Amino acid sequence: MSDLGRVLERYVYVNPDGSPAFSSTRHEGSPEESKPFRQWSPCGNGGWILGRNGAPYVLYRLDRLLAPENAGKPVLVVEGEKDVHTAERLGFLATTNVGGAGKWRPEYNEALRGHDVYALGDNDDPGRSHAVDVAAGAHSVGCRTKVIHLPGLAEKGDLTDWVDAGGTREQLEAIIEATPDWSPTVVDVAEESPTKGLPELDPAALWGLPGDFVQLVEPHTEADPAALLAQFIVACGNMLGANGYVFLGGSRHFPRTNTVVVGASSKARKGTSYQPIEDVIHLALHEDESLHDRVASGLSSGEGLIWAVRDPIEKREAIREKKRVVGYQTVIDDEGVADKRKLIVEPEFASVLKIAERQGNTLSAVIRMAYDSGNLGQLVKNTAAKATGAHVSIIGHITVAELRRYLTATEMANGLANRFLWVFAARRRVLAWGGAVPEAELRDIAKRLARAVDWAHGMVERNGGEPFLIPFDAGAAAVWEAVYPDLSAGSPGLRGAVTARGEANVVRMAVTFAQLDRSPVIRAEDLRAALAVWEYTEESVCRVFGDALGDPVADRILEALRDSADGLSRTEISNLFGRHKTATEIDQALRTLLELGRIREVTLETGGRPKRVIQLLASAA
Repeated sequence: MSDLGRVLERYVYVNPDGSPAFSSTRHEGSPEESKPFRQWSPCGNGGWILGRNGAPYVLYRLDRLLAPENAGKPVLVVEGEKDVHTAERLGFLATTNVGGAGKWRPEYNEALRGHDVYALGDNDDPGRSHAVDVAAGAHSVGCRTKVIHLPGLAEKGDLTDWVDAGGTREQLEAIIEATPDWSPTVVDVAEESPTKGLPELDPAALWGLPGDFVQLVEPHTEADPAALLAQFIVACGNMLGANGYVFLGGSRHFPRTNTVVVGASSKARKGTSYQPIEDVIHLALHEDESLHDRVASGLSSGEGLIWAVRDPIEKREAIREKKRVVGYQTVIDDEGVADKRKLIVEPEFASVLKIAERQGNTLSAVIRMAYDSGNLGQLVKNTAAKATGAHVSIIGHITVAELRRYLTATEMANGLANRFLWVFAARRRVLAWGGAVPEAELRDIAKRLARAVDWAHGMVERNGGEPFLIPFDAGAAAVWEAVYPDLSAGSPGLRGAVTARGEANVVRMAVTFAQLDRSPVIRAEDLRAALAVWEYTEESVCRVFGDALGDPVADRILEALRDSADGLSRTEISNLFGRHKTATEIDQALRTLLELGRIREVTLETGGRPKRVIQLLASAA
């Protein structure tokens, strides 16, 4: 054991009578030094060495849990002994199981009988799953249970991290009080009410074929009209292909957009909102096409996306005469994909974000290439596949909690997020018996889409096989000149990172509206419709992220300043983080807040030595 360094902490598990059962110790030392001890797992700055020696499985602090004076008291079940001690310092009765996430056992449930149980795991997938396991087990023996989510935690953060960042007993009690009871039918108790502060869709967005589609379908579905509209625009733009374009900022912008519908997991009717779009696509296809040709799912890698729209692959092959090589010829090794239109539908877009964040995965980079130019390729050994002129569009569905959890700073910084239209959705009507869209009218929508697609192909033929320019007419040009300064100005924080590509997304939607009406120019109505959709997406981003900056240090400082009437000194700000943030990190966060006009630094007269404090500006309150 000495190879692991000194013992930092020893946690003794006891039997119901208080006699020792086994212990778990945390040591100094790196994972490499701990390799000989196969039961080591990462935790803090050292390792855990388990010494059960055949002892029965018991909960930590079991004797306190069963003590008569604690009968009926609420129990906080956390993930790890360190968090038990933190909870006890806050005044809670707390326990945990040995082994961490995924190790909850049926025999633990009896010890919880008679208590209200609040399960609080680490802020990662195993931790969240573990909390649900605890709640389900306690629920099975009649306990009232809740699954607690702590706000503002970094990935893998825990209760101790939250307390170190300034969390208090009073705040934790308020979170517990606000959390609904868990039951087997509750999917995600972290979701907030989907009807609070809903964005409003400007009627100007319901223009042309997309508007007619939404107005036809909306009375017959519980889906959000904004979700119907955004997905219809993306799907139709993909059907139109890389034929007509608008020229802006030195680049061609084809009707190629992506969208993600964001809402509560089972209440927003995200899946319901896509079904009528797929029905229209199916009805609009020519006899020699299939839905499989147009629509796919299962994004897992950049290589896989390239393969779905790949060019023909050639290879050099030897020419042999009488077993001798007399020359070489180029042959087609793979025919490739002739039609480069591909609509990707991902009902679980959280999995795409998780995959994109994996080290070495190229999915994020290839999605960005697909949006920008349609020319996809990568410098990967033994990979000959590439794609030129690809017309890929993506529709995704995700919950609010998943989006906040998995849309990382990396994906916001590299621009993946701002290549999507983020559309908040909620159930806008209740239809106890469902609804059925009139088939004849849906077929009429499909016929209009098919005519628009044929028109775009015909325009290419008349243009010598080349994509054709769709310019702004005078009315649209006047609208564009009026809105461009604000549209291109950008916004601070997460909102700015996620909506930074407003100009490109707006003109791509406008050229979609125009082509669906078989118009050779973009008109004012096309542009106003696109701007109305964009305004809804901006409101959606605000609805999901609020005014967060995406900088955990700056966001924590803002939160604390909102609770401080007089402001905070730099020392008090450092104490917010338990002195776990360096002066450089805090100074950088304060500079960011100063530059964004959120705070000011002032001198307060105290009757003695003046005090310099940071205060929140009224506009940021």
